Amino acid sequence: MMFKKIISIILVVAAAMLVSCNSKHNQPVQKNETVAVKDTEIKCKPVETSEPDKEAETVPEGEERNTIIAEELFSSEPPVYIESTSMLMINADTGEHIYEKDAHKELAPASMTKVMTTIVALECIEDMNSEFTFTDEHISYLRSLSSSVAGFSAGETVSAKDLIYATMLPSGGDGAIGVAILAAGSVESFVDLMNKKVEELGLEHTHFANPTGLDELNHYSSAYDMCQIMNYAVKNEAFIEIITTRDYTTAPTPYHPNGIKLRNLIQEGVTNNSISAPYLIGGKPGFTDAAKLCLVTYAEHNDTHYILATLGAGNGEKYPQYHFTDMDAIYTAYFSQENN
Repeated sequence: MMFKKIISIILVVAAAMLVSCNSKHNQPVQKNETVAVKDTEIKCKPVETSEPDKEAETVPEGEERNTIIAEELFSSEPPVYIESTSMLMINADTGEHIYEKDAHKELAPASMTKVMTTIVALECIEDMNSEFTFTDEHISYLRSLSSSVAGFSAGETVSAKDLIYATMLPSGGDGAIGVAILAAGSVESFVDLMNKKVEELGLEHTHFANPTGLDELNHYSSAYDMCQIMNYAVKNEAFIEIITTRDYTTAPTPYHPNGIKLRNLIQEGVTNNSISAPYLIGGKPGFTDAAKLCLVTYAEHNDTHYILATLGAGNGEKYPQYHFTDMDAIYTAYFSQENN
């Protein structure tokens, strides 16, 4: 009898539990009710994405390259590869920025400095026949720094005109030192004039410490500022005459009876790199260990003028001359798009 009662109780309890379970299961979830889900460790393989095949860039064996693909400017094929780490191309007639990459980055400007040296000298020296005599100290100083020189000698007397051409065409540090002292009485005073011009032009990322462009702690500029300096300089007719001169011979002196033949480094660079460059008017290249390869140029295409500054190309070696190949790649690609 007792056994039957126990069985009955068990059956009643089981039935009650079944009803309760079904009731909860069928109860609808309220709109704002949170449903808890037990944490579960899920192990899965990384998702493999499929990308279109890309042709790998060909890099010469043993050569490292710091390459920028100018996709923002050039959408056409093949892509344009740029070695310079900082650059700006502007329409010199309107000031429009056509293409820029880290244009305000402060970098060593090397001999692009001589654009400012030349324009300040042209504005300060009234008589282009005025003369300057080099001393042993001047020549020894430049030699100690391995500066590029036009080739003047200690004791040689040179006109302002010859000094300016020597500064811009072959990038002579001797020419730059000569015009600085002739124009302002000392290199330091001339550098003050250069930095005063920087202030007048409203440039915020340039400071000069010398007129030669040799590496120095407080000597820097940017692609943007170099474009502004060049755009200011090309408004001077004498400056245009200088940068468009292919070859120039200085006046004879006892030290150089036939004068010194000066070659324009821009023309030399174009020729050495097999670049036709029909658009090119002139410019100023530069190279130092800190600056690497840099170049600022003035160009014309379809009656419109352009300025391009490229800085920081290559790996600290003079060759290959990436500043010239960058120049041609950018100008050519942009002008080709314009023609289309």
